[in-house]
Amino acid sequence: MENLFEEKLQLWLEKVVEQCNTLGEKINLDYYPFQCAKSSLKKNVDLLIIGANPGGQNPFKKRNTEQLFNSVDGINNAYIGEANNDRWKINKPILEIFKEPKLYSVLEKAIVMNTVYFGTVKAIDLSTRKEAIECCKELTKEFIYEIIRPKAVLILGLKNAPNWLGIKYSTTTDSILRTTNNLTGLVMKVNHNNIPHYIIHHTSMNFKFNSGENLDLKREIFQKEFETILKF
Repeated sequence: MENLFEEKLQLWLEKVVEQCNTLGEKINLDYYPFQCAKSSLKKNVDLLIIGANPGGQNPFKKRNTEQLFNSVDGINNAYIGEANNDRWKINKPILEIFKEPKLYSVLEKAIVMNTVYFGTVKAIDLSTRKEAIECCKELTKEFIYEIIRPKAVLILGLKNAPNWLGIKYSTTTDSILRTTNNLTGLVMKVNHNNIPHYIIHHTSMNFKFNSGENLDLKREIFQKEFETILKF
């Protein structure tokens, strides 16, 4: 079974390189799917964290299968590896949510990736590059639902990544955590392809939903959720 998984994974990586090198050269954009090391790609991993697409907008660079991983030290995912980088704001709320020892262990082993692999200054800039969205979203769905099958998925952002992955949810009826005034859903949960998906406001923005009391509430709910899912 392990050999079959490795074979399917390698074929998928080769497909990414083939399709994204061709498209990347055409639209002149660099790309990478992962913000973690290749060693993180384990079948049935406890957690997969996914956002819209990489920030920045670098020109095309031809890549091979070993160059699809953006890990600072080649070992840790971006949240762990960039923990002391004050300029990288996206990881601070994640580190706070997962700071309890058992949750931190889940974060350490997590796969961190993008739904669309081509980098733009803002995700909205992909609206003029529909072919990039179409190409990558199908590859990503294949990776998550046919190859890895994680025990849980955490989606950063309420709009782009869920839409591209075909995940329908309501910020009211699917919210498992709301602000204390009950006006805003903080954590939404849906089962998609028999995998629990958690959707939260993107952690690089939406400061009021990713700080203070709201962040404490998120940490508490994820502690409870993962105690149930992972039975720790």
